[in-house]
Amino acid sequence: MIITDNMDALKANPYLNHMNDKDMKWFLKCTDAEIYEVKAGEAILRAGEKLQFVPILLTGSSDVEIPKISSWERHGSESGLSQTVKSLIAPLDCKAVTDCLLLRLKVMRLLHACNYRCQFHLDVIDRL
Repeated sequence: MIITDNMDALKANPYLNHMNDKDMKWFLKCTDAEIYEVKAGEAILRAGEKLQFVPILLTGSSDVEIPKISSWERHGSESGLSQTVKSLIAPLDCKAVTDCLLLRLKVMRLLHACNYRCQFHLDVIDRL
């Protein structure tokens, strides 16, 4: 799904609403963002699942609120060669109550800002 077609939903989200269009497009590219749909009754998160992308609910509703990522368990590199966090472990089960539009952002890009250290990127990290 093309992200720019969903700009209104992105701008309405409290994690993202501080950005102008230019910054939003840069942030979405930087975080390897994807938008996808989940139908009512389908899983958004499964407790214990390792995720390389974090879902953010843009439209629709879920049976529980997705907690801030600062509370999620971190999973490091499988190789043991570095301390890099590669994924987060979902803390709970979460299902879509209605059809939902979700934004997926890459974990590695959310836990640490990129080399440019853009303020809008740092603001999203603080909000999540």
